[in-house]
Amino acid sequence: MKLQLSTRLQTIASRIPEGSTLCDVGCDHGYLPIWAVSEGVCQKAYALDVRKGPLERAAQHVAEAGLEDRIILRLSDGLDEMHPGEADVIVISGMGGPLMEDILTRGADIAQKARCLVLSPQSHLMEFRSFLCREGYHIISEDCLEDEGKHYFVMTVEHRDGKHMELSEFELRYGLAEPEKLAGYLKAEKKRLTAIRDNLLKNSPQDVRLKEIDNELMILLTFLP
Repeated sequence: MKLQLSTRLQTIASRIPEGSTLCDVGCDHGYLPIWAVSEGVCQKAYALDVRKGPLERAAQHVAEAGLEDRIILRLSDGLDEMHPGEADVIVISGMGGPLMEDILTRGADIAQKARCLVLSPQSHLMEFRSFLCREGYHIISEDCLEDEGKHYFVMTVEHRDGKHMELSEFELRYGLAEPEKLAGYLKAEKKRLTAIRDNLLKNSPQDVRLKEIDNELMILLTFLP
């Protein structure tokens, strides 16, 4: 079974260290653990999902790939059904920042002992990065990519006891991706924020949101002309 991963999944897959044991939280169709094991990146993987339907589809795909002995499927709300030491690399993607915060908080004993985490939140990015810093996680590297017209962020994270990462407001909002990878997203954000600002000036010039938009644009324009 030869898989063709999406651009987003390819980026996530490229961040999984060779020789690791993977835990894919919210595995959906199971393609990522199947790829990781079939390509020899991981000898073993855990595929978790909170919903029976996706887990059943993942089980079918795992069987088609002949990997039932190396990919363990579990019906699990976040990391609830994992045990310390079972996996050393955790992937969480395809969900909003608040849900990922909840998963990492409830599963802290698992997540904080992992070799690394590969995380791709789809909303509340500034709040999520603040959460990581507050909880002792360090963003080792971050990518910004476009897939089917939408921008995604993928970060590799490590937990370090007693050490907290400090980020500037720009880094909290827009991450640590290389400038050339971030430029497209920032241009799209500038266009979006400018449209919101123009609409507020026209229809609600006293709206407190206008000041927030101006602040966001000022921070963004430190990078873009």
